[in-house]
Amino acid sequence: MEVHGVIYSVDNGVALIGCNNGPVNSLGLNLRKGLVAGMNMALSDDNVQAIVIYGEGRTFPAGADISEFATGTVGIEPLPPIYVMIEDSPKPVVAACHGTCLGGGLELAMSCHYRIGTGSSQYGFPEVNLGLLPGAGGTQRAPRLVGPLVALEMCSTGKNVNAWKAEQVKLLDAVVEVPRGESTVSYLKQQGVYFALSIAGQSLDGRRTRLQECEPLDDFYFDNAKMMAAKAARGHIAPAMNVDCVKAAASGMPIDKGFELEQKSFFKLVKSPESKALQHVFYASRAVTKVPGVNMKSALPVRKVGIIGAGTMGGGIAMCFAQKGIQVVLKDIKQEYLNRGMKVIKGNWKRSAKKGKWTAYQVKSMTGLIQPTLDYADLADCDMIIEAVFENMELKKKIFRTLNDVCKPECILATNTSTLDIDEIAAVVDRPDKVIGMHFFSPANVMRLLENIRAKYSSESTIATATKYGKLIGKTPVLVGNCFGFVGNRCIFPYSAQAEQLILEGSSPYDVDKALYKFGMAMGPIQMADLSGVDVGVKIRKEQMKKLNITKRPAFFPHDVTDLLAKDGNYGQKTKQGWYDYRKSRRGKPREATLALVEEVRARNGVTPRKHTVQEIQERCVYALINEGFKCLEDGIANHPQDVDVIFMFGYGFPVPKGGPMHYADRVGLRKIAARIEEFHQQNPVDPSWEISPLLKQCAERRVGIYKHYKKLQKRKAKL
Repeated sequence: MEVHGVIYSVDNGVALIGCNNGPVNSLGLNLRKGLVAGMNMALSDDNVQAIVIYGEGRTFPAGADISEFATGTVGIEPLPPIYVMIEDSPKPVVAACHGTCLGGGLELAMSCHYRIGTGSSQYGFPEVNLGLLPGAGGTQRAPRLVGPLVALEMCSTGKNVNAWKAEQVKLLDAVVEVPRGESTVSYLKQQGVYFALSIAGQSLDGRRTRLQECEPLDDFYFDNAKMMAAKAARGHIAPAMNVDCVKAAASGMPIDKGFELEQKSFFKLVKSPESKALQHVFYASRAVTKVPGVNMKSALPVRKVGIIGAGTMGGGIAMCFAQKGIQVVLKDIKQEYLNRGMKVIKGNWKRSAKKGKWTAYQVKSMTGLIQPTLDYADLADCDMIIEAVFENMELKKKIFRTLNDVCKPECILATNTSTLDIDEIAAVVDRPDKVIGMHFFSPANVMRLLENIRAKYSSESTIATATKYGKLIGKTPVLVGNCFGFVGNRCIFPYSAQAEQLILEGSSPYDVDKALYKFGMAMGPIQMADLSGVDVGVKIRKEQMKKLNITKRPAFFPHDVTDLLAKDGNYGQKTKQGWYDYRKSRRGKPREATLALVEEVRARNGVTPRKHTVQEIQERCVYALINEGFKCLEDGIANHPQDVDVIFMFGYGFPVPKGGPMHYADRVGLRKIAARIEEFHQQNPVDPSWEISPLLKQCAERRVGIYKHYKKLQKRKAKL
């Protein structure tokens, strides 16, 4: 029998309540009603001795339906009373878990008297990653069940525990290994019935989690957890509130009072800008991988990938594919470059192995999947080639001409460029439909963003393949249009240029960085220049000036101080000196020689220095970025505001609690931003950063946010 998303049956005196709200069995309103109906049927049936709650499909409930936070249905048939109903059942209730038992699903399992799980199951409270906390008793039941120390880590960090760890900390009573070839759900149901029958009739004293005592824990652990969270999740408020709720349980607070505190904290977080931003991130990061008009089923199979260039980028990309079991051919022009690249790759994996991420066997297997070579002929049977040499158009075109002759006709040819014209590169091959840009971010084996660039002739299957395998290797691929800098670097240029302009006008480069770090950026724009290489910006500018056949430097490119640093070979971290001094500190120290250069440039330009407030520094840099983001939308380089948000959060360190530059712009108010841009334009009318985007101006005048504007556009398109 199926009722309200629950499949109900009875097997040998055991009621089976199967949660059937695919794909992840989210605890939406329908399923909540089903749980109540299923429990009532089981409790009213005298032939039922015990109850098993399990998940149909691929998983036990993996959490709440967060879309209900916006609609308000989260308050209808709320979970806490349902869980108390299960806990107070006079008949034993067993949770039989497989897949991901997370958030509300884990709270459901903890309200049961017993829990069993498959060997591959995972358990955790990911709510903190959405700016929330477990709001159905999780922060109070978990400390009583697994101890406050384990509960503290699970709630404040969102980290999962596997089945064996769960059994060790007494979250699970038994782990079930599903035999190969057996259906996980069928086998687990069967084992659930056996387990339920084995404990039927036993006293439930001590099995109701909320009635158990919580062992005390010293305040040191809670203070330390807050301190660690402040560093790891800078600007987030949810981790500290999770800590406070767990602390309440460990401090002897009666559980009813603990539930009240938890509920109060939960609804406070739900209404916070942080939670709204993080929920936006959750949806946006999934939406960007669904490319409008592209059928993902058209993706071609990729069994072997060729990487051109064994440097930092090429080696990192090679690691990404080898980690997923895909063969890699790593090509470079000298054996010493290959040796150095392989040494770095092995070193990275060995360091990760010491931290427990990989076993020695896995490291050996992954290394064996990478074939270093000096010969282009070894790329002949590759399904995809990713060129990852430095930013030089003539070099890239030369490589693509060779690949065109060597590679099989169906092979996809991708370039890892951050600024160069993909169409110009595609023009040198006789298969332009197979050419696409795949802009990885450094370090490529770590950074989550992959900016895929659609060239003029990129085919549907080429785009689908780049998207599919980008996701496979753990990236968040965002498809953008082809222009200088694409979306990410196109917007970062005016942001960085404003930073240097502020320095020219009188601010210290180190004060500029502090102001943007305070805003929430992962690092300031000056530190970012040192990290990527001061010389890189200069080379990109020269390449663009050459293409445009101009001699005067574009206004949004690096200023005179950058030129002087590059001229003296002070490129940043890689030369130990740049804007900062890295000789004695990896993080860098202010450099007197840099300040002297700044003074020299100011004097040469006749500038009378003035100080800027933290607010002005933040607004000028961030609003310049936002303005260019709107221009990307106007030009069709970005398909949707969420594309800009995801690119900057996952690729450039824009603060996640602010939801990305477009979400943040809506939050601040477009009228306010437009007014400030107009002020900055009046102060410096020749600065192209302050040529306001017509789209931004239009939205501001109509008093509509950019997301609402796009929602209206989508509705109009749907009607056509």
